[in-house]
Amino acid sequence: MNNSAVIYGMGIDIIEKVTIVKVFNSNYYEEYLLRWLTEEEIYCLEDCNNKIDLLSAYIAIKESFIKASNGYMKLKDLKKINVHIRNGVFNLSLENSTFLSNKTCSIEVFQSPDLCIASLTLKLEEEVK
Repeated sequence: MNNSAVIYGMGIDIIEKVTIVKVFNSNYYEEYLLRWLTEEEIYCLEDCNNKIDLLSAYIAIKESFIKASNGYMKLKDLKKINVHIRNGVFNLSLENSTFLSNKTCSIEVFQSPDLCIASLTLKLEEEVK
């Protein structure tokens, strides 16, 4: 038996970094982080040298994932999506869900001085007999 992958969904999101800079300089910065990020993500953000790029990436990846999930995830589910970065590679996991158990997730992030673009592809792993 072999495994075959079929595209389940694709999502792309573009974040204008000027928006993130406004958040950092606002009175609701902490409220914003608590609404959008998990505890692990906030911890990584606090320890990061380039907070604008990382926060932009977190948000763009989460919104891309919502789009790629084809309705499974909604904007209200942002805190259930945990974005991890290890050795410069982004990945994600979901809190209390088996949604990703039969899927692979490919994430690409492009950073420019003004924009962060995240592209995410979910592939459904199917067993071929």
